[in-house]
Amino acid sequence: WRATTRGTSQARRDSSMLQSVERASAVLEHLAACDEPQTASQVAQVMEIERTAAHRLLRTLLRSGLVWSERRGHYSIG
Repeated sequence: WRATTRGTSQARRDSSMLQSVERASAVLEHLAACDEPQTASQVAQVMEIERTAAHRLLRTLLRSGLVWSERRGHYSIG
């Protein structure tokens, strides 16, 4: 029973991580296609996710050096 529970729990974490990577990749692709820096609201609208989720993704990508914030709240490829 415990092994099954651990396996299921690990599978959920793996699935969640995969979804996060896919979303981050989609954000990067979107920003790469844009001529102008984008706000979290613009990214959220295009990706059809909540603005707060888009903001968290953008902040994570910013900390990783993959996106750049030209002016507060506007993001582009880093």
